Amino acid sequence: MNFVIDVGNTLTKTSLFKNKKLIKKTVCKSDNLDEVTALLSLYSGLKAGIFSSVSNRYKKINKKLISEIPFFIDFSSETPVPLKNAYQTPKTLGKDRLAAVCGAKYLFPENDVLVIDAGTAITIDFIDKKGVYQGGIISPGLNMRFKALHSFTKRLPLISPSDESVLTGNTTESSIRAGVQNSCVFEMNEYVARFKRKHNCLITIITGGDAVFFEKKLKNPIFADSDLVLKGLNFILDYNLKLKN
Repeated sequence: MNFVIDVGNTLTKTSLFKNKKLIKKTVCKSDNLDEVTALLSLYSGLKAGIFSSVSNRYKKINKKLISEIPFFIDFSSETPVPLKNAYQTPKTLGKDRLAAVCGAKYLFPENDVLVIDAGTAITIDFIDKKGVYQGGIISPGLNMRFKALHSFTKRLPLISPSDESVLTGNTTESSIRAGVQNSCVFEMNEYVARFKRKHNCLITIITGGDAVFFEKKLKNPIFADSDLVLKGLNFILDYNLKLKN
């Protein structure tokens, strides 16, 4: 079985894969180091694993995994991946972005795929049907936009997202919601539309913590997969196991 751990800005996910299938997953908050450490005690006797983190806070966990798992990858820009990376600055490319497009290639190996990751930030990345990752965009995520309006103004309140969808608000709170939520939706829809004009058979996948919130608000047919990054990391792990053998 393969052990996969993904430490994001907000959540940490640990998972087990058997014969390429996700058979177990646990989730906790990334800012709770003790909880993340406790999760590792649930797994033992593992033969292969991969660790990906957006932070350097987890070096102790990393050392523990290295000592306990015979074949272990600390995922970085130097790790071989099962696609061609055309990104001009690979060392600055987010691990979650690269893992997500690897997951897209695993799920749809012969298609042009657009990956929307709606999390702390919104990223939209494109991998073509030849397996070349072409890059993408990064913009503020849903909650980051709400917080920015509150932090950089004197009187605007900090509010939360709502499933209620309006084009124009008639109170300050509803105006903020309309502006923030619609700007995210319009942005995603426009990117998908432009890529579809260039790539007729484009497949779009949405993942990330806010994927459920946005999934039904987007115009075009969208595949939602909350485990896309985990699947991508497992694909990378299997690829490196094959290289070893």
